[in-house]
Amino acid sequence: MQDSDFFVCTVIEEMLSGLFPHTLVSPFGSSVNGFGKKNSDLDLNLELEDLVHLKKESELKFMTKKRLNNERRFTQGSLEIVHNMLKMFVPQLSNLVSILNARVPIVKFYHQGADVECDLTMTNRTGTLMSELLYVFSSLDDRVKDLVFTVRKIAQMQDYSKWHKRKIQFILNKKSL
Repeated sequence: MQDSDFFVCTVIEEMLSGLFPHTLVSPFGSSVNGFGKKNSDLDLNLELEDLVHLKKESELKFMTKKRLNNERRFTQGSLEIVHNMLKMFVPQLSNLVSILNARVPIVKFYHQGADVECDLTMTNRTGTLMSELLYVFSSLDDRVKDLVFTVRKIAQMQDYSKWHKRKIQFILNKKSL
């Protein structure tokens, strides 16, 4: 993890903190757990409400509009707004692309000052926690990194992603019968 990674998180938090005072941007993935390559991208998780520090007893109430019934639509809409704000208000960003219909909606961009490609998602608390867990495991036992790299290589060799897609297609076809 480099200082520039935290810089990118801080820049996004500062931009959004005027509208969302409890904004939290956390790095996750290979940049946190130590399994990344030298040129790995920076995965970021955006939470508009920092639930750890938001106390119910607080005198000041943070008011937001009620979320849509569909959490996915809320995430897609929020990321679309964040994309536009990044484009308009954050210097040194380029190649901004929203991929909102992906399994995990993201905003991709390149931060020129930090010289890093970034993927920003929302409410991916699981990814953040798993990254921390892998970091702790690999700190306790050096063999964990070897195991993770081996499993990753086997998945690539077996082309797990195509197998997974075929399995989903099979299930969908079976349900339509």
